Amino acid sequence: MPKIINPPKYLSKDEIKKLLDNSSLIILRRNALKPIYIHLAICLGLYAGLRVSEMIKLKPSDVTLEEDIKEITIVNSKYGRTRRIPILEPLVSLLKYLSLEGHNPEHNNNVYIPRTTKQLYNLIKKVYLISGIEYGGVHQLRHTYARRCISIGGLKIPDVQYLLGHSSSNTTARYVDAEFTTNNPYISEAFSKIQKFDDN
Repeated sequence: MPKIINPPKYLSKDEIKKLLDNSSLIILRRNALKPIYIHLAICLGLYAGLRVSEMIKLKPSDVTLEEDIKEITIVNSKYGRTRRIPILEPLVSLLKYLSLEGHNPEHNNNVYIPRTTKQLYNLIKKVYLISGIEYGGVHQLRHTYARRCISIGGLKIPDVQYLLGHSSSNTTARYVDAEFTTNNPYISEAFSKIQKFDDN
């Protein structure tokens, strides 16, 4: 029997807001990672599609926040590739704020989130729990990013494949399921044209 691959689970707009709101409320032991960096990790997943292994390696020197270019550079990712990811709000404001807090790329080449992947997984899971959202794994943040890129942004699979750092378009194609396709403006526009043609 062929293996059944379930489509990725995505976060709704309300769930995204809950996660972001609650990431700054999490209470941890003394000398633990500051909540703002847990918030940063969730934003990096939702708004840049980063893997947890990429989140913990990110340094201020990997961030460009110029007037005409706002991007994150991922160096030597999972498949040894380097990719540049354009970033939007609220990630831009958060990274600007952190640069004012002493994370200046010219003086500080330390990582933003000095934790192991396992530690960061557990911290993000705690935010899910206090938010009352069913935990679908940290990769759910990446899945949601991909869904928004395609369904709202109208990006094509090769574009999203590059942004996510997938080695194969087959992996990226998982995000184009039935629910996804019906929300895609590009697809909607195409079917609207077909409907108009049939109506005339």
